[in-house]
Amino acid sequence: MHALSKLFEALHLTRRVKHAGGHYRRRRQTSRRSSFLSCETLESKQLLAADLAQAFATIELDTTDPVTVAIEGKFQEDTVSGTVVKFETNAPVSDSDIYIELDANTPLTNANFLSYVNNGAYDNTIFHRSVNDFVLQGGGFTAPTADANQPSSDPIAIPTTGTVQNEPGNQNTRGTIAMAKLGGQPDSATSQFFFNVSDNSFLDSDNGGYTQFGQVLGSGMTTVDLLNDTVTYNAVDYYANTALAELPLYNVSADNIVKAQDFEKITNADVVTESDLMTYVVSSSDSAKLTASFDGNGDLVLTPNASASGSVTVTVTATSKLDNSTASDTFSVQLGGPVAPVLTAIEEAGNTVLNKDADGKLYAGDQPLYMSGSTQLTETYFAAYTPVAVEDFGDGDKRFVLKHSTGSLLTFSMSATWTRTGNLPWIETNDPTAFNTAEADYGVDFDSDGDVSLIELETNGLELKKDLSGKLYAGDQPL
Repeated sequence: MHALSKLFEALHLTRRVKHAGGHYRRRRQTSRRSSFLSCETLESKQLLAADLAQAFATIELDTTDPVTVAIEGKFQEDTVSGTVVKFETNAPVSDSDIYIELDANTPLTNANFLSYVNNGAYDNTIFHRSVNDFVLQGGGFTAPTADANQPSSDPIAIPTTGTVQNEPGNQNTRGTIAMAKLGGQPDSATSQFFFNVSDNSFLDSDNGGYTQFGQVLGSGMTTVDLLNDTVTYNAVDYYANTALAELPLYNVSADNIVKAQDFEKITNADVVTESDLMTYVVSSSDSAKLTASFDGNGDLVLTPNASASGSVTVTVTATSKLDNSTASDTFSVQLGGPVAPVLTAIEEAGNTVLNKDADGKLYAGDQPLYMSGSTQLTETYFAAYTPVAVEDFGDGDKRFVLKHSTGSLLTFSMSATWTRTGNLPWIETNDPTAFNTAEADYGVDFDSDGDVSLIELETNGLELKKDLSGKLYAGDQPL
């Protein structure tokens, strides 16, 4: 007997429901009060909320070409932390996908399961065994493409890649997925898995314990229940395979010929990213200026009108596919090129104003001040220094002055593009001549003594001073 036909045999025999007659039977609701399944039913894991993970940045567009903005990483499902696999099924419901979050406690099983997912082994496969209110089993056979009375119509076993070590410990509660295996062989699991449709606690210890390795997310158990509650067909004689004794089908015709469209299928299986767990809608505050849409990769596409200018707000809303919770973010798109920053004056003496913007970036007039390359100077770029003056003296002599916490002055020579080229000599507070000359040159009261035009000559008693032409003063009174 082929190993796949034996897979899960012990459970198959203990849970088989005898058919009343013929090759197939209809489902009927059964009581859960009997035997070892009399546990309280637990529903599948429900996520609490979709959430904003990273806000969209303000965007400046000086082009009429569409601009793509990545969605990945912007929104998140707060309670999903493990790898998520999506089964797309052919269940006859509007939302027929089943999302499964893998459990970190079963790394060997996860790696084994994902190897089949990633190589496409589960694509176009069937659920080949269903026991009502117990399990729905798959991962064993590809779906036939021809009706059963046609050549090459038998379900073909999925090629397996060896067994995986058993990893018991997680409970086989309703809404979980576990590995199927041979009776009496705890480490015999290969490709086949089953969904626990009820609380099957006896599986936690039977045959070394069945490895429960994941949880069905959101409303996925609605699809599992629908698939579990369909017609079953005893196809052992027809296909000569005892693994198909409880084959779930959407329909069995009067002549008992199974048609290709009657199989319950996994049409596609894939690992999905967090953004795939959500649907998105986007709106523009002014679609005449800017349209917002999504491309085939699910990324945001912004298309500006060629003649548009000004600011448009764009709102993106993400809705969880698992619990319908939503999260939104609104950001600004500036059309027609960059907007001039709003500047505030730090000092206005001389012919060049030292300005800063809302982020503390520094400007000589409206020209950015650069430390080097594209690194713009800011108010807090240098610890213990405060920007106090900037001046263009002509003939390529541009300077930027910072005041140290000790009161001394550090002066940078600046290029034509206001980029630092070097340092000029320090101006110390204990050199009154140089210090006051600097005050006069820049027109700034660097020492806050209320005087920027006179140079101190002596400071004992009434100060002796001179102006820039050499005239003498007692304090501020001419001699």
